[in-house]
Amino acid sequence: RACHELHRWGVPQLMSLGVGPTAALEAVGTPSRWLRARQKMKYTAKEEFTTPAEEKQINSLYTDLCSRDDEVREKAAESLASLCKGDRLAKALAKNLTPMLHGLKAGESGPVKLAILGALRSITEKGHAIPVATHAYALLPCLKDENVLVQRKVSALYRVLAEEGAAAMVAR
Repeated sequence: RACHELHRWGVPQLMSLGVGPTAALEAVGTPSRWLRARQKMKYTAKEEFTTPAEEKQINSLYTDLCSRDDEVREKAAESLASLCKGDRLAKALAKNLTPMLHGLKAGESGPVKLAILGALRSITEKGHAIPVATHAYALLPCLKDENVLVQRKVSALYRVLAEEGAAAMVAR
């Protein structure tokens, strides 16, 4: 009942009763400026930016993806696919898809293509379907690939793109 009384009164009335400003704001239900600023900083740092170490790791994986060794390319593609599982890194990878799309060329091995297609699907499922859909032309040769698993994975990626709202871009 006392809490209900505090909510009914405004902040100035509570402060006139001798309640401090923080307690008055808590009673009314609005967070203080300090708390709002701190929550905003946490959101910005958590969601928007990648650390220099993460950028260095992404760049090194992109470099490994262009290597001549099949095993190195396969490990880099699998590492990129595992990085795409997180929301923040999926957003960072969605900004530059070109190195991944080079791994889908006709002469590439099946496991590398499968890992890259898995990474593209993860990026799409994390809400970044538009950047993937803009490069849908690069996925078309994979539909004619000799490996049936690659064909199925590409068709599943097209389905996920359509489900995520990028059907018009894919249909062009």
